Amino acid sequence: MTIVGYDDHFPKEYFNTPASQDGAWIVYNSNMGEGFNYVSYDCPFNYTISHTISDKYSEVLSYDAGNEMDRIIKTGDSTKTANVFHKKGKLAAVGTFNDSDKQNIRIEIMSADFKNVIYTQDASLDYHGYHTVVLTTPVEVEDYAVVITYSDGAPVEGESHDFGAADYKTVSEKGQSFVLVDGTWKDLTDADAKTVLKTDFAPGNACIKALYTK
Repeated sequence: MTIVGYDDHFPKEYFNTPASQDGAWIVYNSNMGEGFNYVSYDCPFNYTISHTISDKYSEVLSYDAGNEMDRIIKTGDSTKTANVFHKKGKLAAVGTFNDSDKQNIRIEIMSADFKNVIYTQDASLDYHGYHTVVLTTPVEVEDYAVVITYSDGAPVEGESHDFGAADYKTVSEKGQSFVLVDGTWKDLTDADAKTVLKTDFAPGNACIKALYTK
């Protein structure tokens, strides 16, 4: 949704929710073709979303379809998930989602077989939504895993969902996303992943992105 204008004289009586004054923001909602709406100046924001556009990165590697229907998995006091990527370049940042008010994470860049730790960095996610964590030192990579330990549950794709006007569709392949269970890395595409993780949904890919510098 984008605020595209305002009308100080829009009658307060036109709102379904009573308003104390005339006036409205003119808002364009691109979600499923809902178009333009008038939003009262009195309307409270239950939550806010902000986006910052950046040209700092040359490429973003990712498997997940975004956090529209993401779910949380937990394996104990902390949860460790990973995405394995295969592209040569300089890794400058890591992206992930936070579904808590605040949680701490630890980022580890490891070899693709999880045997060697190449880089480690801690971060704090202070609000809901997507976070880009800039690495203090960019890392030269090729075949590697981005591993994140979450203090309050790890975000993964939920199951595909048909909204009618649009679909949320997830596609996971073996060798992409993993979760650490009892000291062993388990592929999230395994048929028994839902049972092992004790979830009411079949988990998709881990919500972890790799951002390369130019």
